[in-house]
Amino acid sequence: MKIVRPSSRHTAEVFKHGRNFEEALFTIYIDGDVDDKLAAVADAIESYLSDDQHSVATVPKESDYLLSHDQANGLKTAFPLLRGFMWTHQWLQLAALEAVILQGLDPQFNGGVDVALERFWNKIGSSGGMTMFPAPGELPMAPAIAPDLYSQSPEAAIILDNLNLLETVIADILAFPNAENRDELMDQAITYFTGKDTNNAQSMDYLLFALRGGIYNQGGPAVGELMQSERNRAREAMDMQHNMIMSSPQ
Repeated sequence: MKIVRPSSRHTAEVFKHGRNFEEALFTIYIDGDVDDKLAAVADAIESYLSDDQHSVATVPKESDYLLSHDQANGLKTAFPLLRGFMWTHQWLQLAALEAVILQGLDPQFNGGVDVALERFWNKIGSSGGMTMFPAPGELPMAPAIAPDLYSQSPEAAIILDNLNLLETVIADILAFPNAENRDELMDQAITYFTGKDTNNAQSMDYLLFALRGGIYNQGGPAVGELMQSERNRAREAMDMQHNMIMSSPQ
């Protein structure tokens, strides 16, 4: 029988609770009988937060943690294709939600979910050849991939982003070679993202980080067209430059 350590069980419960919230969002936006979507989303957020121990914050966290924690890029270094696969699934989560919301706003976007799914499968197969819809090279985030979700409910969008950021950090920790204190490191990551009053970022800093990597590099739009990157630097390089500017003497 496999022994599940307490920290591993706690991590799993945080992600399980988060995926239940994601499913609730899809249900709200797909259900034609739900007239007041915003009120239903607000209720879903309240229900999600009622389990304080297993819910991430509804405010953004400082981005430095993702880029500079000791195991940063562990998954990219050890398993680059696996990281691309994970970020592709995160892209689909956001893109499918965006497509569903757009369908409800304008009939011209009917069939958008099918478009997002087609692009998802193109990304899954992109490691073996060229595609107009490559796998994300940057972590997908809601303001870039699901802007209508962010416009309607910033809290819901930030919950999804915090969950995806946490998932990336945990994957880096698990993939990092010879890390002897993984349980402690995962506990620290969980505490960082589930803490409601600590390590919080300003909204503008969050938006800058979310958009800095570029929409194309984060997997591209859910249903629109974007054939090449609109940015010439990776998010990490831009963040380093931003930090240098912010810390330079006056």
